[in-house]
Amino acid sequence: MFRLADRNTTSSSSATTPVSSAMPQSIAMTKDKTQYARGEVVKLKVTNNLDVPVWYISYSQRDLVFWEIERDQSDSWQDLDLRLPTIEEGREVCRLILYEQPVGVVTELKPHSDLLYEWNQHICSFETVIDSVKPEMIERGKYRFVFRYSLVTVESEDIENESWKRPIELGEAKIVYSNEFVLE
Repeated sequence: MFRLADRNTTSSSSATTPVSSAMPQSIAMTKDKTQYARGEVVKLKVTNNLDVPVWYISYSQRDLVFWEIERDQSDSWQDLDLRLPTIEEGREVCRLILYEQPVGVVTELKPHSDLLYEWNQHICSFETVIDSVKPEMIERGKYRFVFRYSLVTVESEDIENESWKRPIELGEAKIVYSNEFVLE
């Protein structure tokens, strides 16, 4: 579903090509299009144009992702609290999963690298269900993605008494937004 891509990779016989000075020195979050038909795959890319790594929270569980999404509601952005489907017997399903331990780990996005993700617009509502149910399509509307990252990490304190904490956490969090997009 997602992968890291190093934009400076060259063959082993040549040196790494320097990044052009015209490239913006920032973190960028982009998509492949500004409008998507129902069910069309949305291709998301987070690019680290900095000369230093940045850190974000990643997850090994398929229903949790490194991005958030907001919907335009009467000229203000509303955070959507949603989950993504998991895979059971080769098909997407929604199942309420309660995680006992902290999930997610602080992960490095190397300088001049990309984090790629493809999303098919399927979501799971937060209804309590006993059995697996089929995912829903997200409502039509105008959206943007949100990516939280930090330039530093910090060690959590008192994790012996607060076992729910991550041992390493993001430092001062920064936020980058994608450009707006429409789901038709």
